[in-house]
Amino acid sequence: MTQFLVQMAGCIVFGIAVAWWQGWRARRATTQLHEQGVSSLPARVTREGGRPRAGRVLLTAGQATWTARRGGTRIDLTGAHLLSVAEATGWQARFGDVVVRLSLHRGGTVEVRMDGDLADVLLDALLTPPAGDRAAPPLLEPPDDVPEPALRPPGRAWWGWALVGAAALWLAYCASMFLTGYSTTVTVTGGDGEGFCDVVWGDPSGRPQQGEADCADEPAGTTLDVRVTGWPDPGDPTTPGLFVTIALMFAVPAGAAGVARLGYLRSRRREWLLATSAPADTRAPAVMPLAALTEQDVHPGPGRAAVEVLTRLAPYAALQVPPSAWSRPDAPDGARTPVPASRFLARIWVPALVLAFVLALTWPWPYRWLVLQTSETAPVAATSTGRIATDPAGPFPGEVTVTFRLPDGTEQRADVTTGSDLPDGEQVRVRYAVESPRWARLDGEADDLDTGAAVAALASVATLGTAGWRVHTLARWRRRVRQAADTAPRPALGLLTADADGDPLLLLTDPLVVPTEFTAVPLARPLPHDAVTRLRPGTQLSVHGGLGHGAAVVVRVPGIEAPLLPTAPAVDLPPFVLLDLLDPAHAWARDQEEPDAPDPVDGHAH
Repeated sequence: MTQFLVQMAGCIVFGIAVAWWQGWRARRATTQLHEQGVSSLPARVTREGGRPRAGRVLLTAGQATWTARRGGTRIDLTGAHLLSVAEATGWQARFGDVVVRLSLHRGGTVEVRMDGDLADVLLDALLTPPAGDRAAPPLLEPPDDVPEPALRPPGRAWWGWALVGAAALWLAYCASMFLTGYSTTVTVTGGDGEGFCDVVWGDPSGRPQQGEADCADEPAGTTLDVRVTGWPDPGDPTTPGLFVTIALMFAVPAGAAGVARLGYLRSRRREWLLATSAPADTRAPAVMPLAALTEQDVHPGPGRAAVEVLTRLAPYAALQVPPSAWSRPDAPDGARTPVPASRFLARIWVPALVLAFVLALTWPWPYRWLVLQTSETAPVAATSTGRIATDPAGPFPGEVTVTFRLPDGTEQRADVTTGSDLPDGEQVRVRYAVESPRWARLDGEADDLDTGAAVAALASVATLGTAGWRVHTLARWRRRVRQAADTAPRPALGLLTADADGDPLLLLTDPLVVPTEFTAVPLARPLPHDAVTRLRPGTQLSVHGGLGHGAAVVVRVPGIEAPLLPTAPAVDLPPFVLLDLLDPAHAWARDQEEPDAPDPVDGHAH
């Protein structure tokens, strides 16, 4: 218990130190900017359709420039318009990171991923004074850091495919030797003391065989369960653990390098496809200052029609739309399903890793339990060696190595599951499998094999259940969308914008409801190539599946054959949320200017 408390205290102290360091770094950057006129902030920047690149943002008097760590690419952030600020998500996200989406004054959009405190420093430099309260900055020349599209897709994929093919061939080679071989029990006759033992056994036809197998330097007479390899390299006895290790040792690095190379080229070729398929000027138009929205604009009184409200909000919604409008040249009809296969994989890869980790730690217990339950066993007196094969951890018991004599007089070593201390030389009773003596368990109250097997089974079932529930949730949502598409339509008006993560978001309203209320529907990517041009404020849409909180909303746009599919249930947007969504720059400025809330005890502001 004391050790646990010390570990918890250490974690708390470490967390406090990290938080203090992050705050100090932000304060130092602010001080440098104010006193020295220059500051440098680490940030990862992603252009639309590209990959994140590491670099630093240099803040000087009236200038903000991001420079890539490698390659020297520069992006001018001066005069950028804030689109959204959201908490960073994904496996690469670090604690406290945020993603700042900016519309560049020169055209185009970028995502800046950085620490939240440093993001405040950047936004303070970019948005003070607010963009709506100053004159529009002069139009600049197009950026010179955008390379001309290549005549063919960049990069060579042959060596990536070669590595993947080599990994597949190696796995096939190992699988062939394993599947065409046979399992047997070998007897140790000697060893080199370096992890390999001379062994003898009889093949399935009864002929004696001898060879060398990996071992833990067991004494002569010890039996081992091995797999003798088959074609194309027959006759080599190998323990299952080493067999798997050899197969993965060469296949995983080569396969991972090949997949990484192909994934990198896919990202680059997607950028090339967008660059060569889009019109000559794919950059978003220069951002012009817009007056700050008010709550009256997003939630007007009964006297204003829905079309008038949408027309007022349309310029703010259009600022959030990227130049590609979430469309892809290779999918002109848009998304075919609300839940693509990649989304299923994204939901199960974490449970799959957890399951692999659980099985790697606990597989001997359920397997040993199964062997001892389904085969003939015999009791025998054993002696503890005091060697701890596995340390106990939480609900997981430990393992201790014991030795005992078989009826033929040979000495056998085996690991037994227990949560008790068994010092060297202590006499215990064990029960072992007659056909495989290396599988044994304690015969008495000190035995914890049932507990270990139960914990391993529960952990595996819980992990599989989590993965199954996630897959079931997505499959159920896809079924709901399919059913909603078959319902009777109802009229609606809408605006296309982006959520805080930069994904397409359709704001729908019923033209007959007064005052105007909005429902947000997240849309599946990609969108049909002309969705943005047809989604005008006055365009009447056909909505299937209802128009309210929690509904599966399928939208059909006049002139577009394919429907717009939702990725999640619709959400009703309160006015203050809609205000921050459409006008984040002024919302951020207001948050910086508002005084701290008064203390509820003494009523004084801090």
